[in-house]
Amino acid sequence: MTILFFIIVLLSILSYMFLEDKKHEVPELFKEKYEKVNNVKIEKFSFERLNNKMVSSKTNFIYNFDYIVKKENKEYICNVKNVKIKKIEDEFIFENFNSLNEKCIQK
Repeated sequence: MTILFFIIVLLSILSYMFLEDKKHEVPELFKEKYEKVNNVKIEKFSFERLNNKMVSSKTNFIYNFDYIVKKENKEYICNVKNVKIKKIEDEFIFENFNSLNEKCIQK
């Protein structure tokens, strides 16, 4: 009985860890793409997933991103809202990456 309980607890913990790791997959993809396209490094980064508030879907995601970047030796606090991402099998596609309305202010 205690072995069964231990196995259930262990599986629950591993499942939770796996799901938590997956939650950061899309934001990391945004960060990588942003750095590559804009040729700038994101120093600090945070995100908010809006799906639970706006859309309930397993293939369509909406995020807000806040980040700090260095441009021309100055630090800027930037954000983009309503970044739309579509999941097709195991690939994530940014639907509106080229038309994002990035807002930055000098730190």
